[in-house]
Amino acid sequence: MGPPLATESESEALTNGHLNHVDSTSQGDEYLLKTSLSLIHRVLVLFLIFQV
Repeated sequence: MGPPLATESESEALTNGHLNHVDSTSQGDEYLLKTSLSLIHRVLVLFLIFQV
């Protein structure tokens, strides 16, 4: 099992993203942008952690 906070935020983000995408494509695009930025941030953090 991974960290509960990350799992909760990921599932919540996925649910919100699907709802927004159904509502309007503009909100869906905004969700994709935020998701990609958060994923890039997470990868950078992991990279820095494992560099040390």
